Amino acid sequence: MILVGFSLLTMTTGAVAYMHGYYLGGYILTLGFIITTSGMALWLRDVITEATLLGDHTKEVVVGLVYGIVLFIVSEAFAFLSVFWAFFHSSLSPAIEIGGSWPPLGVEPLNPFAIPLLNTLLLLSSGVCQKCNISDFILICNVLPFTSPKVLSIKRIGPHNLNILSILIGSLLGDGTMERDGNGSRFAFYQEKTHGEYLLWLHKTISSLGYCKQDIPVIQTRYRINGELRYIFRFRTFTYSSFN
Repeated sequence: MILVGFSLLTMTTGAVAYMHGYYLGGYILTLGFIITTSGMALWLRDVITEATLLGDHTKEVVVGLVYGIVLFIVSEAFAFLSVFWAFFHSSLSPAIEIGGSWPPLGVEPLNPFAIPLLNTLLLLSSGVCQKCNISDFILICNVLPFTSPKVLSIKRIGPHNLNILSILIGSLLGDGTMERDGNGSRFAFYQEKTHGEYLLWLHKTISSLGYCKQDIPVIQTRYRINGELRYIFRFRTFTYSSFN
């Protein structure tokens, strides 16, 4: 965090120096951007590793992260509230310091259907793109009906190739299980954290064949009867009536 803080300061200083034409301003800006990007990549790598493979995100950590996000959203809401409050206060009751009129004398307002409209469209489109990923577009463009999790199980009939049949039957002879789900059946895979690498490989193989979601399984917690805390991985396949 200290590295990212100094890198952000360096990037901001470089941006100001570059905009004002100072010598080496562009180099300082580039250096700050590279260090900031590297710090973010390393931080995200550690967070993902701690949350998925190491299982360090206990219930207390998750609650702390939720509170942090809530406080961030509240602070953003009050930031925009102060901006809109100032705007409505000045526009509805212009002070004499700004000429007693709104907009203030000498200020030429922008056409709301020009740059402001473009900025609004960019903001809304970025929010939509953040909710989409590659797997969403694959599911939309895929013409195979049994690859979508929203298809009714009675319509998922296969045929299943030898690779997936070998994996599923072999898992049933080992530690895999099957369960009923509506009109069809599905396979469930469950492993302790110590065998997480095997389960992640199994999920990657099965998801590449289109038989489960592509979301990587994450560490979950569960208590034994004696109160001992366990860390587990688990995922399920899609439901197929032909699995019955």
